[in-house]
Amino acid sequence: MGKISKFLINFNDGAVFTPGNCVTGTVRIDISGSVNFFSIKAEMFGRSQTRWWKKAGKNRKTYKASESYCRQELLLWGTDSTTGFHSLAGSVQKDFVFDLPTNCPSTFHGTLGNVVYSVVVTCRSTGFFRPKESKIEQFFTVLDPIDLSQDHSVTELCRPLELRGEYQHTSCCVTRSCEFDLVTEKRAYIPGERIVINGQISNDSPNRLPFYITLKRQCTFHGRRSGFSMTSRREMKTISRSEAVAMWQADPVLPRMQYVAVNMPSMQIPLNLSASGLRHCRVIDIHYTIEVTGRLSGIFGHKKFSLGEFPVVIGSRIHSEGATAPPLLNNNRSAFSDPPPAFHELEPSAPPEDLHFHAPPGSTGSAPPAWHNEPPPSYDDVINEQQQHDDVTATTAAYHV
Repeated sequence: MGKISKFLINFNDGAVFTPGNCVTGTVRIDISGSVNFFSIKAEMFGRSQTRWWKKAGKNRKTYKASESYCRQELLLWGTDSTTGFHSLAGSVQKDFVFDLPTNCPSTFHGTLGNVVYSVVVTCRSTGFFRPKESKIEQFFTVLDPIDLSQDHSVTELCRPLELRGEYQHTSCCVTRSCEFDLVTEKRAYIPGERIVINGQISNDSPNRLPFYITLKRQCTFHGRRSGFSMTSRREMKTISRSEAVAMWQADPVLPRMQYVAVNMPSMQIPLNLSASGLRHCRVIDIHYTIEVTGRLSGIFGHKKFSLGEFPVVIGSRIHSEGATAPPLLNNNRSAFSDPPPAFHELEPSAPPEDLHFHAPPGSTGSAPPAWHNEPPPSYDDVINEQQQHDDVTATTAAYHV
């Protein structure tokens, strides 16, 4: 009798697949000697789950929910019967192919819930009283691409997002104030893209004014109370968690000066973010906001403040040439009836970094530096530079949500 020395599951295409396509890979088994077994099966699972608890006096209430998106089984070696056994020796390898449904949500990992996909290989070998089982599980990624250029809401999502507000702080009979008047080029982005801002910030204080732009993700998890209760009707409950996923800090605004930004690239959207909404998942919902914060310094300390949170949409990339997906709709209806503009009209530009200058108080900031008149590089040049760090190939540069 021998034993299994190595059990491997390898996926094709970098272990990243899209709904409606096939999950392909190989199962390799290295055996020292010879092993008798009844069957070796491969199963593909796709599921989501949420779980959290709250204190209720001395006890605690547990809430949870789950969904199953796919489950398929494939016999690799042997048979389903346990009347006879088969033998394997040396190194053996076999391919597997599973079909992903078209309505699968993207892979997601959160604090109170997740959406995961995996392939489990089970080997049922002979034993004294009952068959013994050896299992190995390997996870893969599902990316649900939604092409924003095919959706009617692209007209709204390509409009500028205004980041405006003012703040005053009085300490020791001295009033310090600042005013923000910034605008982004649009309000929908894909991973790897930078948020380009324009506008100015006025610092009416004797100290420098640092300011930050933070991308925050708010996840809403749904679940029902587990266990039997005479008073609970097992209604669906929700809980939300917010976290910062990226932050960008600009140069501080000089005292009594204005910070003028002209087509300045700021924060870069992280590459591994899930798309807004998490389509086809009913137990987890995702929304993104941009928060603008600053810090006014005084004699005895400093005061942090926030101008508010402004909603944005984060999309996903299309990972195959010519891949298409249904438009992003709410309740199967488009939120806007305007026809989408031509795709070439949606290509933004991204000039070099450090695109800002300080203007004296009272100036309008309408005289940008000399480089402002130079033509910016194309969108493809900018996004291709980012794709060099992306391990996913054949990625198209387009707006997707």
